[in-house]
Amino acid sequence: EVAPKVEWDNKAKIGTITDRFYLWQKQDEKGGLLELQADNAVLFGSVQEPGSGEKRTGDESIFGGGAIEAIYLSGNVLMTKGLRTIRADEMYYEFEAKKALAVKAVMRNFDVSEGIPIYVRAAKLRQVAENKFAAENFTLTTSEFYLPQISLNASSVLITDTTTLDEQQGGVSKGSYDAQMRDVRLKMYDKTIFYWPFIRSNMQRSDIPLKSVHVGHDNTWGTLVETRWYLARLLGLEEPEGMESTFALDYYSKRGIG
Repeated sequence: EVAPKVEWDNKAKIGTITDRFYLWQKQDEKGGLLELQADNAVLFGSVQEPGSGEKRTGDESIFGGGAIEAIYLSGNVLMTKGLRTIRADEMYYEFEAKKALAVKAVMRNFDVSEGIPIYVRAAKLRQVAENKFAAENFTLTTSEFYLPQISLNASSVLITDTTTLDEQQGGVSKGSYDAQMRDVRLKMYDKTIFYWPFIRSNMQRSDIPLKSVHVGHDNTWGTLVETRWYLARLLGLEEPEGMESTFALDYYSKRGIG
């Protein structure tokens, strides 16, 4: 395995890494880590002396005696923090502000109770705070395939993800993963089968507002479509823990909507 080549300009406080590398940063006293991997990187340093818990690579000299404020990564980028991983072609990350911009990104997390992966794909994914993410023209699905069987597509999303923190503190709840989505389209492969202007989801397995659907036909009602929906998600509200509301919408060809 070829060791990465590291160059550091102590005067300019800028360094480069070429060839595949691994960096980590301690996040808390419980041993939580932020892990970064990529094929190449540019490091942007500070004139301040590093404090405790700074980024490390096994060779502290590459930091030129100063802390690293930001990093630009390119080529098979992988960021890992707890259960959450982000893969991207390119990424810029600010360590102190905990903000990032990822290009051609796929963010994966897990429904802890079911062990089911949740994927968010976006041309540009922004980390706007430590546990908050925003994206435009994104796809949400539980499938790792590029064209999933079922997916949610929306013009914009704001995700609050505290699953890693909540798990360390004793348990993940409904509020651990919250997504507010606009101009939402439910798709089967590339066909739109449902549209709603705004949906709020806790990203559990049933992360779409449709709860159940029954289709049939009889002589009295004609063709019938009976649906049940998660009301809070349709209204864009955050449902309290332990509470669930349902909206019923039915169509009968001989009787109309009911």
